Parts: sequence; structure tokens; C-alpha cells
Amino acid sequence: MTSLKTDTDKDVESSRDLTDLEEPLTAQELISQNLELSTKIDKLLDLSIKPDITIHCKDGIKFEIHKCYLLAASKQFWAETCSEVSKSDVISFDYKSQTLLPFLAFIYTGKLAVKDANQACKLFRFAGTYHFDKLKAKTAEHMVKDLNFTNVCKYYFLGRHYQCPLLRRKAQMFYSSKCAEIDVKCPNWDKDYPKTAKILKRLQKTKITLFVD
Repeated sequence: MTSLKTDTDKDVESSRDLTDLEEPLTAQELISQNLELSTKIDKLLDLSIKPDITIHCKDGIKFEIHKCYLLAASKQFWAETCSEVSKSDVISFDYKSQTLLPFLAFIYTGKLAVKDANQACKLFRFAGTYHFDKLKAKTAEHMVKDLNFTNVCKYYFLGRHYQCPLLRRKAQMFYSSKCAEIDVKCPNWDKDYPKTAKILKRLQKTKITLFVD
């Protein structure tokens, strides 16, 4: 089994992020929640194209998927893991099924399916950690639409940490336009990311407005 660990970002998936279900859904029940994903997999099965790799999630859920979709999603990821995967046809991710489900939906359908900002952040981290660049870019496009006083620090941090210019740039621009009122309307905006807040303040103070890497 190939076990893939996350990075050390303090916000990465924790047991407190999601409420454990009294009766956990099966992999098939989870997949059935996304009609397009379920339909896509059913069509492949109807054509006798069977799954050839199993993904183990942190919460014990196992998804059987088609290796070709994983390869198409990230050649870099596959290059880093193919030798180990070929031995067992099993990959273990240190993320829960609620994060892996929208990942599967994306690689099969090309569409982003996230319930809320919390799930979007987890999916973004997952994509950034394992080099699923198309998914990372798509998720970032979704996240920047939800920029506000409470998440500007977090999003700027994620943009820097996972090398996403769009997310970082938009967060910096948001702060630049709201810095005069953010402390009044959201006094604790910098509580969870004090170092990141200092960076944003310094950039604003020195009038650095070139939002580039």
C-alpha cells in the first residue's frame, strides 16, 4: 500500500473538522450523492471497464476508481507514486472521504462540487499537496469569490504556502481595499494567522502593490 501523508499546515484535515456520522456512509452511497460522478462510473462499468485501483481514505472509506483518470489528473503525482502503486494497486491518502469525494468528481467530470468554504479549503490543500494543479486552480477560482474579513489571512497564507498566485493576489487586493475598516468590523481577523497578517500589513504600509510572485 502506498501511504501519502499531508504537509504540516496546521489547518490540514483534523478529526475535529467533520462531525463523525453515527452510521458512516459506504463509498457507493457517497458516490451516489453526486449524480454526474455516479453516472460516469456506471457507464464505464456498463462498458466492462472496471476500476483498477483502490483509494483508502483517512476515515476508512475505500473508493475503487480507474487508474487512467488519476494519471490524467496529475502526471507529476503519478510519476512520484507509480512504482509503489504498481505493486499493490492501492493508495492511502491522509484525508477523509468528504475531501476525496469532490476530488473524484472533478477528475471524472471536470466539474467542481464543494458544499462550503471549509470543504473548498480542504480540497485546495489536497490538490496543492499532491500536485493536482488543475483542481487547485479551479478550487482557487471558487474560493476567491468568497473572500471576506474572516478568511483573508487564511487565503493569503494558502496562496503563498501552495504557490497559487491567484489566491494570494486576490487576498492581498482584498486586504488593500479593506485595511482601513477590517480592525473595526472584524477585530480578530488576524488571530489565527498573526505572521501572515504582519506580511499583509507590511505590504500595505510599504505600498507594495505589484501582485506578482
